[in-house]
Amino acid sequence: MVIAARDLKKTYDRVPVFEHLSFEICSGETLGIQGPNGSGKSTLMKLIAGVATPTSGTVSYLQNGMPIEKTEQIRYIGFVAPYLQFYSELTGLENVLFSLRARGIMPDMNRIKSLFEHFALSTAYQKRVQTYSSGMLQRLRLVQAFAANPPVCLLDEPTATLDESGVALLWQYLDGYRKDAILIVASNDARDFARCTQMLRIEDFKP
Repeated sequence: MVIAARDLKKTYDRVPVFEHLSFEICSGETLGIQGPNGSGKSTLMKLIAGVATPTSGTVSYLQNGMPIEKTEQIRYIGFVAPYLQFYSELTGLENVLFSLRARGIMPDMNRIKSLFEHFALSTAYQKRVQTYSSGMLQRLRLVQAFAANPPVCLLDEPTATLDESGVALLWQYLDGYRKDAILIVASNDARDFARCTQMLRIEDFKP
C-alpha cells in the first residue's frame, strides 16, 4: 500500500492554509505531521482521509501499483480524532458495529472484543456512550479505528484526553500494528513522534 500526496493546496475564503505540499508513504512507515494548534494539521488529515477536498492537488491510494477508487478508500482507513462523535444513546459496542456496517465491513467479534480488552474498556462496552468520560471516548475511538484491521490508520491528536496508562496502551498496540500498515500521526506533542520514520512540518508549506 502506498499513499501519495501531490502538490496539495487548501484555501478557506481564498486564504491558503498550506500549498505545494507533497509526500509519499508506504506500508511499514510512520509519518508524523507537526504543527501548532490551528496550523492546518487536521485539515491535512481530512484531505488524506478523503472526507475533505483539496483546492488543488491530489491524494492517491495505491495497492500493488494500482489506484484504489475514492469510493472504496474508506474501507482501508481507520481514523482517530477528538472531534469524531458517537451516538450517545448507543453502547460502545453498538457504535463500533454501526461504523463497520456503514462501511460494508463484516465485524470480527473476536477482534473487537480483544480491542475493548486491550484499551481497558471491557467493563464498559455494553454501557451507553453518554456515560463515558473523555478518556474513555478517546479509547473507544481507537477501538473503532482498529476494529477492521485497516492497512492505513490516521491519528489526529491521538493522545488527547488520554492519561499515561492510555498513552502506554496506544503505543503498545501500535508498535506491533505499524509494522505492516501505514500510520500517519498529527500532533503538536513531541512524544507522539518518537517512532515516526518520516516528519512533515505544516509550517514549511505556508505561503
